[in-house]
Amino acid sequence: MIIGGLLFITSLWLFAKLEGFSTGNEEIRAFIWVTHFIMLGTAGFLAWVTVKAKWPLDKCAFLTVLFIGLIFMAVITPLSPPDEGRHYKVSYELSNYLLFRDRSAGNSADFDFHDLVIHENVSSGYERIMHEIWQPRASGEEITTETWLISYPLMYLPQALGLALGRLCGANFLILFYLGRLFNHLFYSFCVYFAVKRAPKHQALFFAAGMLPMALHQASSYSYDAFTNGMSLLLISLIYAAMRNEKPMGEKEYGALLAVGAFQAPAKVGYALIAVMLFLIPKERFEKLQKKAAVWGIILVMTLMIAVFWVPSLLSGNAVNYRYEELYTLEDIKARPLKVFEIFASTMEDSISGWIRQ
Repeated sequence: MIIGGLLFITSLWLFAKLEGFSTGNEEIRAFIWVTHFIMLGTAGFLAWVTVKAKWPLDKCAFLTVLFIGLIFMAVITPLSPPDEGRHYKVSYELSNYLLFRDRSAGNSADFDFHDLVIHENVSSGYERIMHEIWQPRASGEEITTETWLISYPLMYLPQALGLALGRLCGANFLILFYLGRLFNHLFYSFCVYFAVKRAPKHQALFFAAGMLPMALHQASSYSYDAFTNGMSLLLISLIYAAMRNEKPMGEKEYGALLAVGAFQAPAKVGYALIAVMLFLIPKERFEKLQKKAAVWGIILVMTLMIAVFWVPSLLSGNAVNYRYEELYTLEDIKARPLKVFEIFASTMEDSISGWIRQ
């Protein structure tokens, strides 16, 4: 029932997002209403399946997150999620490595953004999708993409795999774009699945956390937050299982904690603080290793991963972001301390009221 209620709320949230723009196209208006009722029907069906048919909650979580995410993917026009254009470009450049091509090589047909608006769901985007989704790939010229240095490429690997597959198959721009989204969402869905599966108790709580509307919105786009959210949820689940289990910890369980922690830590450094929960694991679970050595071993590996991927860019004096502006490196802070303080103070002045309301 709780899951059904959450699905209902999610459907209302998505419908409200779709209502945020105006269009006189009746096909699009019909599409919005049909999508809304599909969401409501799905909410009722999955609530019934979970309670009456007694599906395993991990499988129900995977199918629910996957299906609702596909609806999000369909109704949120390309480039409308925050910074999706930048994430697409980074994923595209990473796919060049997978295809053994020059990093900055591109095809102009793969960057045809006409009728799409950054950070906005627009009716012209829906019209273009309806008219062009099944059209053959347009011919394009070889271009040089603007490179953007990324410190931790693993966050974009699912999207890049989807793009590489689409480029190998000669997909048109729209299908290519949605393949990257799909692979990103599949990765997130599997993270939720294993998080629910590994949780010894309170599985519905992990299910609900994985289905929060904003998390689904991010996972249905090119955002690397899908990787961060999914891996963080999985790490919390593994730690919680380690806290609740009574048998001595085996090599596989410890290895899973070590591997997920190592890959999660560099994704968004602040989220690495989840590792503090490791100290809540009872010492009785560590049969062969002492608790302090085992826990600090995981934290050390996570710290090393952060250092390997982030310290070089932090220390470099010529790192640039996607706008070719200087990053907040130690070199930059040392050279312009007042300017850096001014930037952060301005950010607080502009955004603090919005943060408080949220």
